[in-house]
Amino acid sequence: MRRFRVQEYLPTDLLLSRTAARRRIDLNRMADVTTTWNQCVQLPSVTNGPIWCRVRMKQTTAGKLATFAYKLPPLWLEVTHANESRTYRLTASSAESGFMISPVLSDRQQFADLLANPESAADITDFQNAVVESIRFLTSDVSQRYFYEKDIELTFEEVVVSEARPMAGMQTQFVQQ
Repeated sequence: MRRFRVQEYLPTDLLLSRTAARRRIDLNRMADVTTTWNQCVQLPSVTNGPIWCRVRMKQTTAGKLATFAYKLPPLWLEVTHANESRTYRLTASSAESGFMISPVLSDRQQFADLLANPESAADITDFQNAVVESIRFLTSDVSQRYFYEKDIELTFEEVVVSEARPMAGMQTQFVQQ
């Protein structure tokens, strides 16, 4: 979002180009929530832009040992939007770094629209069925509860994108395959 724009719509892809101007992206904290496994969490309302989510899951001693010896079982995130639920696989490291949780982009057109105008995430007409209402971290495997502590800490942040500003010495470069 910071340095790219849509150059061309291809039959199955988007061709992006790097721009000389770089947008400023700020994350404004909306809410901090502590939840547990299989508990539904309502998301804050989308106001001016997409919602970024950071997830902190602390490993237990057994989880740290299991990570050392093998790999932990996958984590699952259930996302509910427009009266529909979908389940996504989630890695603990990407969850801690953060990811865009709302709106859920389902096709390249929505991605292009969001890239062109990040504030459109708040416009219900553009992303009518994509605004996430709630999330839930799923576990059906009892062993997973031994690898992570009970509490899951969530931070929701609003993504605010400012106008592009030129960078000194930077020229537009086109990415082609």
